[in-house]
Amino acid sequence: MEKKKKFYSPEEALAKAMSYCAYQERTVKDVKQKLRALKVAVDESEAYIQLLKQENYLNEERFAKAFECTLGQGTTWGCFDLKTALDGVYLSVFSSMHFSYEFCLSC
Repeated sequence: MEKKKKFYSPEEALAKAMSYCAYQERTVKDVKQKLRALKVAVDESEAYIQLLKQENYLNEERFAKAFECTLGQGTTWGCFDLKTALDGVYLSVFSSMHFSYEFCLSC
C-alpha cells in the first residue's frame, strides 16, 4: 500500500512546528529538518523559525542549558566535552567566545 504524501497549509505547518517545539527543547537545525519533512518552502521555513523564536517556542540558550543539565548529571562530562557536544548540534548561540565555566556549573 502506497502512503499518500500530505501537503500542509501554512497555518497547519506552523501549528505542527509549534507543537514540535513545545514537546521538548529543539535546535534551529531540528526545526528546519521538521519543516523540510512537512514540505515547507525554504523562505517560509525561515519566517516560521523567526516567529517561533519571537513566540519563545524556540530558544537555543534554553536548549543548551537543558542539554548540559541532562548530560552533566552524574557523569564525568567536563566543560570541554559539553562544548564539543553542543558544537555537534550546530548551536549558533554558543561559540568558543560565549561558552564559559559558569555555564557548565549552572545546574
